[in-house]
Amino acid sequence: MAQAHNTIGSTIGRALGNAAAYTVHGAVSAAQYTGRFGQDVAAGATEQYAVKSGELAARRAALAEQRAAAISAAVEAAAPVVPKQRRLATAE
Repeated sequence: MAQAHNTIGSTIGRALGNAAAYTVHGAVSAAQYTGRFGQDVAAGATEQYAVKSGELAARRAALAEQRAAAISAAVEAAAPVVPKQRRLATAE
């Protein structure tokens, strides 16, 4: 795999990817090695993820609508820009 440029974005992205991998593999290991308790933890995490993900998606959609309405209102309230007419050079 080609090495990405070492920017702050790629550094944060790699950190998020590592955290996600550790989370998934940790949850799988916990479910395998702790029996019923691990299964209950995995089921609870899956259920709560779905609930919270739905809440966050709804909140994000509401904020997007508010932002779009604010932009639309600002555009309507703005004074129209009247372009300045250029002088045309005429050959005399």
